[in-house]
Amino acid sequence: MGCPVCMEDTHAFYLHNGRNACYFDFHRQFLLPNHPYHRNKKAFTKNRVETKVACPRLTQEQIRNWVEEFSPAVEVSLSLPNGYGIEHMWIKKSRELEYWSTHLIRHNLDVMHIEKNVFDNIFNTVMDIKGKTNDNLNVRKDLKIICNPPKLEVDERRPNVMPKAVYTMTREQKRRIYEWITRLKFPDGYTSNLARCVDMKELRLHSMKSHDCHVFMQKLIRLPSVKCFLSLCGVH
Repeated sequence: MGCPVCMEDTHAFYLHNGRNACYFDFHRQFLLPNHPYHRNKKAFTKNRVETKVACPRLTQEQIRNWVEEFSPAVEVSLSLPNGYGIEHMWIKKSRELEYWSTHLIRHNLDVMHIEKNVFDNIFNTVMDIKGKTNDNLNVRKDLKIICNPPKLEVDERRPNVMPKAVYTMTREQKRRIYEWITRLKFPDGYTSNLARCVDMKELRLHSMKSHDCHVFMQKLIRLPSVKCFLSLCGVH
């Protein structure tokens, strides 16, 4: 119900150990009908073939009719709208624009903020930052239930020990990458001094701004020299 596009056709499910809503494997139905991922039983939900097609998007007029009876954002309503949690997850009408239903762009998204969140999640997971990584024991337990990743499964004889993933770096690999970041040079005003964001003692980044994350994801990771450097560190 969290997707304003799919609405009641959203196939989200609840993670038993992680205790979060999950949309994993929902994206395959948006691929072309002849895409090989539809028949892949190993890389996604185990032993599952995707046979569904993407549901049609709601029109602007349909969405406006949904929220027409809701209270404006400036008013406080003590009761939840009819159908909340069953047919929709909306509680208020965020805007009062007569022409809103004719807009082609329905959402005003902060791309830089989203990009920073994506960077933080990926970087902290690959660098295996304690307390920041998205890879934890509960994730591995849910992964065993949903997928078939033998190299990531937790050993039943040692239930509290999580095997190291191939996508996470060793301490020596992390040290080399952070040293490389401290030596980066940019034109004036292109980005902040990334060397100040590196904590060599804790081996982590801090105080990264949205623009710094944008430069890192859009420029630095795409450099051939970075790919070569990562291969030397044993990261493929």
